[in-house]
Amino acid sequence: MSIARGQRLRLSLTARCPLRCSFCHGDGNTHPSKHTKDHQVHIDDVISVIALAAKRGFSTVRFTGGEPGAYPSFVKLMEVLPRLQNEHPSIVKWAITTAALPFRQKEKFEALANSTLTDVAISVDSVEEGELSRPSSPVAFLGRRFFAKS
Repeated sequence: MSIARGQRLRLSLTARCPLRCSFCHGDGNTHPSKHTKDHQVHIDDVISVIALAAKRGFSTVRFTGGEPGAYPSFVKLMEVLPRLQNEHPSIVKWAITTAALPFRQKEKFEALANSTLTDVAISVDSVEEGELSRPSSPVAFLGRRFFAKS
């Protein structure tokens, strides 16, 4: 099997997500809020998959979930990211897509803010007065509160 150079790897770190948005597809699986167990990959497996992707010519790694910030080894992953980037220079884009709720926790926010990720996509649907950050989530919070100091 041959994979074209420049392929993008989307790596779901965990099925866990606190938001329960109605549109979440969970990669075609059961909706993340309905999982009875937390399906997550071990950090060593994440590192191995990245090495295999680099060997096959992938140029992008994007961390997703569920909610990647809910991944229990998120801080550790951000700590080893510089080493992974040095080991796999053919991967030039290191990204994350998040609804950002877990990053209200100081340790996780600092890990994200100080990371060597090249791209960060934060999905906050609204910061309008009176609107929820994720209107389709029954557990969302007022959008402006997302950016307020905790």
